Amino acid sequence: MSDTPASPPDTPAYITDSEHRAEVIRYIRDMTKELSVLAERAQCPPLSDCLRKAYQKAGGF
Repeated sequence: MSDTPASPPDTPAYITDSEHRAEVIRYIRDMTKELSVLAERAQCPPLSDCLRKAYQKAGGF
C-alpha cells in the first residue's frame, strides 16, 4: 500500500472496451485492499460493515 492513492482511471459513462474494463476492475480491487488495511488499522469492524454504514448515511437505503 502506498502513501498516495492511485488515480482512478479516466472512465466515460459507459465502459465498452474490455481492456478499459479490466483497468477499472484492477483499480477497484486495489482501492478495496487499501480500504481493508485502513479499516484494520483503525480496528473497524469488517470492511463490508463500514461500507454498508457509509452507504446508508449517504442515503443509499
